[in-house]
Amino acid sequence: MRTKIICCFALLLSLLGTPPARGTDLHIRVLDVGEGQSVLLQQNSRAVLIDTGHAGVAGQLVARLQKLQVKNLDYLVLTHLHPDHASGLFRVREAWPQAVVADPCYPVTGSTLPDMVRWVDQALQQVPDRRCLAAGDSINWGEVSLAILWPLSRPADGAGVNQSSLVLEIRYADKSVLIMGDAGERAEQYLLSRELLRPVDVLVVGHHGADDATGAKFLRVIQPKKAIISTNKENSRGYPSPRVIKRLEAQGIEVYKTYESGEIHIVF
Repeated sequence: MRTKIICCFALLLSLLGTPPARGTDLHIRVLDVGEGQSVLLQQNSRAVLIDTGHAGVAGQLVARLQKLQVKNLDYLVLTHLHPDHASGLFRVREAWPQAVVADPCYPVTGSTLPDMVRWVDQALQQVPDRRCLAAGDSINWGEVSLAILWPLSRPADGAGVNQSSLVLEIRYADKSVLIMGDAGERAEQYLLSRELLRPVDVLVVGHHGADDATGAKFLRVIQPKKAIISTNKENSRGYPSPRVIKRLEAQGIEVYKTYESGEIHIVF
């Protein structure tokens, strides 16, 4: 089975649109949501959304999914509750209220957490069909498997919101994508120590390319052919780190960035 990656500029998409997914192909889109992340899995009119990006782009996100003719959103998976991944929850739920919401369900504690994290957490506590995910769980969506590799069933000592982020391995036929969320070195080291990682075709790079993730040994084990970084160019944190780009390129991995390419479309 072939893998096809299509990079589309956001302006072109907004003017021309994109045909909906058809047939048995699995379409994976790393959507252009600026300084955040949102990944769409789609077969025909059915879909799974992994993260939503910021609330400020949620209207555009919903419009994009509608243009792609997403009729049935079966799952809304939140890797963690930081605003750049989860605060579009409310608009997405308004458009697709039947979607099963799944996230790590870790208790939100600590006085330094942003108000938006607390707000999202409080809203999730009211969701009746919420599903809590941890390592060893999986979502079977037709012929597509979403295996949860991280976090553990209990938070590690000192784990913050990022280090409690879901890590998902998506497999369809003989192809695979690893989505790291905002998980970093702690998760990578654990997965390496337990030999839970295997080669994948595509890596959605952890923590937007920050230097606290995507270690050299991790890359040598998973051997991705292509890596995708979701962020905007003028972000305040300097993502992606030049050191991460260097580590990726040293392994011969093709690197795609949403701030350069816009929406990135993978076809399996």
